[in-house]
Amino acid sequence: MQVVGREWKTFTNHGILQKNPRIASYVRRLDLNMGDTNGWLFDDPLFRETMELVTRTWTVGMKLAVSAFGWSNAFQFPYNRILETQFSKPFITPFITFLDLNFMRNVPVSLLAHCPYLVELKLIRVTVEAIRPLNAIDIDRSLRPRLRKFTFKSCGDTIRILATGYIDFGYLQHLPISGCLSDELGDIELILNASSSSLEHLQLDFDQLELGDRLDLYDLGKIPNLTFLSISAVDLDEDSFIDVCNLLRTIPSERTKIKTIAVGFRGIWTIP
Repeated sequence: MQVVGREWKTFTNHGILQKNPRIASYVRRLDLNMGDTNGWLFDDPLFRETMELVTRTWTVGMKLAVSAFGWSNAFQFPYNRILETQFSKPFITPFITFLDLNFMRNVPVSLLAHCPYLVELKLIRVTVEAIRPLNAIDIDRSLRPRLRKFTFKSCGDTIRILATGYIDFGYLQHLPISGCLSDELGDIELILNASSSSLEHLQLDFDQLELGDRLDLYDLGKIPNLTFLSISAVDLDEDSFIDVCNLLRTIPSERTKIKTIAVGFRGIWTIP
């Protein structure tokens, strides 16, 4: 079900569900397109009634995918807590298994921390609240998700905040990483340390390398269950190529479970 901040869309969805409530039992995905906070969608009682109609038929074990896009130059969440108190926790967080957030700032951390069945999370240019406001709901850390797959790019301090107890990375199996290495390095090390015993699939795809960036960023011998490794970089110079070789040398020659290694790069080298 697609939801946008326009009255006719909300009205149409509400009318359809009222006439045929059984349709709600087939909803498995929500797409939220949020351009600005004018007419903030979650303030609309008709929208909240629509969500109540949708979730009324859901039962434990139902799997929900949620994608949200803030297209207007990194959408800024308002300090209004209605999203927490009257939308996310009572309606969707108990069912979310896949969450995809894009181009958003100041996202309430409860939207992530109260999803006990969340197994796949994707954050692209997303920041969460650095400080919880006084009117925010309490975080129940027993509900924190145990991710199996996590994709992120250019998220500032978000990963470090989430790793303080809001998300459990100790069960992570798939980690695709893209972006600028210098921006992501600290987060990469943090997540690899937390998921070293469970990680099976590691994909490094850097579209920008800066002076001083080193691709030999981790000892792969510390990830005993790794089966797939992919490394891709743009504008790879000779030093970076040596870093890739050094990274591969950290793979133990014995007892390794790695079955696939893919290395791709692009660069201009001067042949002497």
